[in-house]
Amino acid sequence: MSQIASFYLLKDGRRQELSNGDCSGAVYMAIWDWCESELDLDVRFPAPQAEDTLDCALLKGELAEELLAALESRDLPALAAEIAPDWDLLAGAVQSGLEALRSHLELVRGDIALLYEMT
Repeated sequence: MSQIASFYLLKDGRRQELSNGDCSGAVYMAIWDWCESELDLDVRFPAPQAEDTLDCALLKGELAEELLAALESRDLPALAAEIAPDWDLLAGAVQSGLEALRSHLELVRGDIALLYEMT
Protein backbone atom coordinates (compact mmCIF):
# COMPACT_ATOMS: atom_id res chain seq x y z
CA MET A 1 0.00 0.00 0.00
CA SER A 2 1.31 3.42 -0.94
CA GLN A 3 1.61 5.99 1.83
CA ILE A 4 0.79 9.49 0.65
CA ALA A 5 2.24 12.32 2.72
CA SER A 6 0.42 15.67 2.60
CA PHE A 7 1.19 19.01 4.25
CA TYR A 8 -1.24 21.89 4.72
CA LEU A 9 -1.08 25.36 6.18
CA LEU A 10 -4.15 25.93 8.36
CA LYS A 11 -5.59 29.38 8.94
CA ASP A 12 -9.15 30.38 9.81
CA GLY A 13 -10.41 26.86 9.07
CA ARG A 14 -8.94 26.83 5.55
CA ARG A 15 -6.28 24.46 4.26
CA GLN A 16 -3.57 25.41 1.77
CA GLU A 17 -1.73 22.38 0.39
CA LEU A 18 2.07 22.42 0.40
CA SER A 19 4.64 20.14 -1.21
CA ASN A 20 5.50 16.88 0.50
CA GLY A 21 9.08 17.11 -0.79
CA ASP A 22 8.36 14.07 -2.98
CA CYS A 23 8.74 11.89 0.11
CA SER A 24 6.67 8.96 1.32
CA GLY A 25 4.82 8.79 4.58
CA ALA A 26 7.51 6.42 5.85
CA VAL A 27 10.08 9.23 5.67
CA TYR A 28 7.90 11.51 7.77
CA MET A 29 7.10 8.73 10.25
CA ALA A 30 10.87 8.38 10.73
CA ILE A 31 11.18 12.13 11.26
CA TRP A 32 8.31 12.18 13.80
CA ASP A 33 9.94 9.26 15.61
CA TRP A 34 13.17 11.27 15.83
CA CYS A 35 11.21 14.27 17.16
CA GLU A 36 9.67 12.12 19.86
CA SER A 37 12.76 10.16 20.88
CA GLU A 38 15.55 12.73 20.48
CA LEU A 39 13.74 16.03 21.08
CA ASP A 40 11.02 14.77 23.44
CA LEU A 41 8.41 16.53 21.27
CA ASP A 42 5.03 14.90 20.80
CA VAL A 43 4.01 16.36 17.44
CA ARG A 44 1.24 13.84 16.82
CA PHE A 45 -1.01 14.50 19.80
CA PRO A 46 -3.64 17.17 19.04
CA ALA A 47 -3.86 16.60 15.29
CA PRO A 48 -7.30 15.72 13.93
CA GLN A 49 -7.57 12.42 12.10
CA ALA A 50 -9.94 11.43 9.33
CA GLU A 51 -11.03 7.83 8.86
CA ASP A 52 -8.42 7.14 6.14
CA THR A 53 -5.54 8.92 7.95
CA LEU A 54 -2.73 6.60 9.04
CA ASP A 55 -0.51 9.21 10.70
CA CYS A 56 -0.76 12.93 11.33
CA ALA A 57 0.95 15.80 13.12
CA LEU A 58 -0.12 19.31 13.99
CA LEU A 59 2.60 21.90 14.46
CA LYS A 60 1.78 25.36 15.72
CA GLY A 61 3.03 28.03 18.08
CA GLU A 62 5.80 27.11 20.47
CA LEU A 63 5.98 23.51 19.25
CA ALA A 64 6.59 24.63 15.65
CA GLU A 65 9.21 27.15 16.81
CA GLU A 66 10.99 24.52 18.89
CA LEU A 67 11.13 22.02 16.04
CA LEU A 68 12.27 24.67 13.55
CA ALA A 69 15.07 25.74 15.92
CA ALA A 70 16.14 22.10 16.32
CA LEU A 71 16.28 21.60 12.54
CA GLU A 72 18.11 24.88 11.96
CA SER A 73 20.74 23.93 14.53
CA ARG A 74 21.51 20.58 12.89
CA ASP A 75 23.47 19.59 9.81
CA LEU A 76 20.57 18.08 7.83
CA PRO A 77 22.66 15.64 5.73
CA ALA A 78 24.25 14.27 8.93
CA LEU A 79 20.88 14.09 10.67
CA ALA A 80 19.37 12.28 7.68
CA ALA A 81 22.26 9.79 7.74
CA GLU A 82 21.54 9.22 11.44
CA ILE A 83 17.78 8.67 11.01
CA ALA A 84 17.68 6.69 7.73
CA PRO A 85 19.28 3.34 8.77
CA ASP A 86 16.82 2.76 11.63
CA TRP A 87 13.96 2.87 9.12
CA ASP A 88 15.72 1.22 6.16
CA LEU A 89 15.39 4.46 4.18
CA LEU A 90 17.75 6.29 1.87
CA ALA A 91 19.51 9.21 3.58
CA GLY A 92 18.75 11.42 0.57
CA ALA A 93 15.01 10.81 0.97
CA VAL A 94 15.15 11.63 4.67
CA GLN A 95 17.18 14.76 3.95
CA SER A 96 14.59 15.87 1.40
CA GLY A 97 11.86 15.35 4.01
CA LEU A 98 13.80 17.31 6.62
CA GLU A 99 14.33 20.17 4.17
CA ALA A 100 10.64 20.22 3.19
CA LEU A 101 9.60 20.20 6.85
CA ARG A 102 12.01 23.01 7.70
CA SER A 103 10.76 25.20 4.83
CA HIS A 104 7.12 24.55 5.85
CA LEU A 105 7.83 25.38 9.50
CA GLU A 106 9.24 28.74 8.39
CA LEU A 107 5.69 29.61 7.24
CA VAL A 108 4.08 28.96 10.64
CA ARG A 109 3.34 32.29 12.34
CA GLY A 110 0.68 33.50 14.78
CA ASP A 111 -2.55 31.68 14.04
CA ILE A 112 -1.12 29.72 11.08
CA ALA A 113 -0.45 26.03 11.80
CA LEU A 114 1.14 23.22 9.80
CA LEU A 115 -0.81 19.99 9.44
CA TYR A 116 0.73 16.77 8.17
CA GLU A 117 -1.39 13.77 7.17
CA MET A 118 -0.44 10.38 5.78
CA THR A 119 -3.16 8.48 4.00
